[in-house]
Amino acid sequence: MDVQPISDNSAMIVLTASEASQLGINFKSFEKENPETKSFLTYTLAILQEAGLFSSSAASVSVEVYEQSDDGLVIYLSAADKPKPAPNPTLIGFCAKTPSFFFDNSSYILEALRDRIISSELYEINGGYALILGLNCTKSTAQRRLSGLPANITNRIKAEKIREYGNLLSDSPFSLFI
Repeated sequence: MDVQPISDNSAMIVLTASEASQLGINFKSFEKENPETKSFLTYTLAILQEAGLFSSSAASVSVEVYEQSDDGLVIYLSAADKPKPAPNPTLIGFCAKTPSFFFDNSSYILEALRDRIISSELYEINGGYALILGLNCTKSTAQRRLSGLPANITNRIKAEKIREYGNLLSDSPFSLFI
C-alpha cells in the first residue's frame, strides 16, 4: 500500500492487485456497506490521522476509487472539516420620527462603534425611521460604547420585525448621513 499526501486533508492510496485481494476489496465491491471496505477505510483513516494528514474533527470524507489495468486500485480520500457556524450579529438600533436624528448623530454612532459595525440598514416604518445595526460585539458592549446615545432598539425580535415589515430605504445609510 502506497500512501501519498496530496494536500491538507487529502491523500492518494495505491493498492496493487495482490494487496487489494488480501484485504478482500476490489473495484466492484468497494461500497460503503461492504464490511471489508469499511475496515479498510477505518484503518486507512486512522493511519492518516496518526500521521497528521487528516483532522480527527472532519465532518465528512469523500472517497473516489479507480481501477487500474492490472486490477490494482487508486483511492483518493479527502476530508472536509465541519463548517463553523456564522456568528449571528448583535442587532441594535435607533428609532426616530425624522431622519434629522440620524444626520445629527451618525458621527457619534460611527465613532462609538467604529470597528464593530458589520451591517447597517435604514427603514421607514409606521411613519418614522429605524436604523438597524448588525454588530460583532455584545449588546452590553455596544450600549457601553453608546453611553451618550443609548440604542432604543435592543431586542433582536423587534429589530427583525422592523426588517420584516419596514420599507428598506438603504443598506448603507452612513454614506447618506455623512
